[in-house]
Amino acid sequence: MLFVSVGSFVVFVIVVYLVAAPAARREPAEEAAEASALLARKERLLSDIRELDMDLVTGKLDEEDHRRLRAATLVDAADTLKALEDVEGTDSLEGASAESQAVDTIDVDDDVRLEARIAARKREIEASACPSCGAVCEAADAFCRRCGAEISTQMVR
Repeated sequence: MLFVSVGSFVVFVIVVYLVAAPAARREPAEEAAEASALLARKERLLSDIRELDMDLVTGKLDEEDHRRLRAATLVDAADTLKALEDVEGTDSLEGASAESQAVDTIDVDDDVRLEARIAARKREIEASACPSCGAVCEAADAFCRRCGAEISTQMVR
């Protein structure tokens, strides 16, 4: 009788395992779709961080708003990277940090070039400005369009 009970229990465990195992396993297509969605989200968040930094540089955001929004975006990005690591089973944080260091280097170089172009353009505008009111004048102007002051030909490009 004990033998029949143990045998029945073993058969029951095997049946439960055979029924539950396929349901517990994730399909590779599901994992690939989830990983793809997480990668897209990671790229979007990195783009959002770059955009927030650019908005700060251009003056669209003040320092406090930038810090608050950037911190929230970084938390979201960290959660996304953790989820991506769980799905892929690899350490995506190492790759992300190397990528972000490369992006930071590129952004700094781009920022320096952009700032130099902005400064050069400001100098051009200031060189062609009216000495009285500061209005921008064109090369053909002999007098300021705003205040009527005489413009020397040396000031205008």
